[in-house]
Amino acid sequence: MSFAPRGGSGSTDAAPAVVRLPADTYIDSTTTVSHWQNSMDDALMY
Repeated sequence: MSFAPRGGSGSTDAAPAVVRLPADTYIDSTTTVSHWQNSMDDALMY
């Protein structure tokens, strides 16, 4: 998982974060996030 800086453009240039998930978590590598929504309502529209 990578993060954008607070300014919203570019990259933090830091190593990606490692997210530890429970062993029985379903993972689908075809799903990606292409852009950030500013509100939950906007995010749930897609």
